[in-house]
Amino acid sequence: MIVHRKGATPAHKDELGIIPGSMTTPAYLVTGKGVGDALHSASHGAGRAMSRQKAKDSMTVSAMKKLLSGAGVTLIGGTVEENPLAYKDIETVIAAQHELVDIQGKFFPRIVRMNKE
Repeated sequence: MIVHRKGATPAHKDELGIIPGSMTTPAYLVTGKGVGDALHSASHGAGRAMSRQKAKDSMTVSAMKKLLSGAGVTLIGGTVEENPLAYKDIETVIAAQHELVDIQGKFFPRIVRMNKE
């Protein structure tokens, strides 16, 4: 049998991992707790709150540049479909992981490199 959890990151006991937010929100350095009922895994990130098309329709390039600038983030590549507002709140996602991982650190993005379309 093969078990695949789409949208999950390995979280075996003491295994290091990163759970990222969006381009403007923090990422968390975590260690797994090895919870078997969760298949030794945890969320792999904030996850999308809106579709790529909705994200494209809801943000202009100039608005995204302003948003990134205000957060002190330099973007290399990327498009408005990856705009920070297209993602779930990372703090809510992390709060839901407390039984699966221990937080070791938190860091904020300053340079984001993404693929152009």
